[in-house]
Amino acid sequence: MKYYDEGKTIRLIWSWPTGIETVQIHENDEPGRLYTLQEYKQRGGYILPKKPGRFTCYIGENSETDENRITFTHKTEINISVREKFLFPWQKFKNFEIIFSSEHNVPEDIIHYEISSRTTPFSEPLAANTPEIRIITANSPPNFFIPEENSELYKII
Repeated sequence: MKYYDEGKTIRLIWSWPTGIETVQIHENDEPGRLYTLQEYKQRGGYILPKKPGRFTCYIGENSETDENRITFTHKTEINISVREKFLFPWQKFKNFEIIFSSEHNVPEDIIHYEISSRTTPFSEPLAANTPEIRIITANSPPNFFIPEENSELYKII
C-alpha cells in the first residue's frame, strides 16, 4: 500500500486482491467502508480529504499485516508574516505586525515566540482560513517556533 499527497487530498493505492470485488477500508480503526474494484479503477485508488493529524488506514480485517496497512501524518501548515510598522523617533521599541493564517484550526498554545530570551505561547486559538493580525512591541522581530511536542503535527512556513 502506498499514498500520494495531492494537495488537499491523499490518494491510496495498493495491489487489489485477486478474485475479490470489494474490500473494507478502515480509517483510524473506525468501522470500515466497503470499496468496490470498479470505484478503485475509476478513481485510480482510494481518495480521502487531507486532515491534520496522524492517520492509519488498512484493508480487510487484519490490521497487523504491513502490506495492507499504512500510517502517515499530515502537518498543519501555519503561515506567519512579520512586518515592522512605522516607528516614531521618540519610540523606544518597535512595533511588529504579525499575520497568521492556516487552512486548519490551530489550538491555543501551539505557536510560541521568543523576544529578548523570553518565550511566550499564543494563548488564543487560530481559526481556519481566517487571517489573524497581532501587534507585538519589542526591540527586534519575534522568533516563532512550534515546541517539540507539537512539531509532528504543526509546522511554520
